[in-house]
Amino acid sequence: GISMFNSVQIGYLFLISNLISCMVMGFILPVKKKYKNIPYIKHKSNITLNIGNIFKSSIETSIKTCLSIGGFVTAFSVINNMLQHNFIFYQFTDKISQIFNISNEVVQGTLLGIIEMTNGCNLISTSHAEIFFKVLIISFLLTFSGFSIISQVYSFTYKFNISMKRYIFRKLLHGIICS
Repeated sequence: GISMFNSVQIGYLFLISNLISCMVMGFILPVKKKYKNIPYIKHKSNITLNIGNIFKSSIETSIKTCLSIGGFVTAFSVINNMLQHNFIFYQFTDKISQIFNISNEVVQGTLLGIIEMTNGCNLISTSHAEIFFKVLIISFLLTFSGFSIISQVYSFTYKFNISMKRYIFRKLLHGIICS
């Protein structure tokens, strides 16, 4: 709220709407299964670990994670820039803006925000649309988070049994409720 609109109140509005939408999601999502206490199993390993190896391993893992996330952000930012400066994309968003009587900046920001949230939110916040409309769309984008962040989540959770279709649907629902 402060960085995009220079308003503490809008920042609190984003925070409160996100918290309330999380609570609503908790009430409307079905409880699938109950978890039982799983006994702790101590794994034996032939590797002897010392504090130096653990420290080195944690630093290497954190650097790898930072590079991975940075790579996703860079890749999706490049895709956004390619789209934003593409004549066909401009024509497409222009037609949508004429049909729905919305400024082209807002349509572009929304579509680009669905791909990569940060650039889309920035484009919408600098548009000439009404503040209510901008806050509504940015609120959706902040909770949906964009395919860049969804890809980052998938890169860490692919080895677990998590349905990405269900995850994306719930992020979409969360964004709608938050808006």
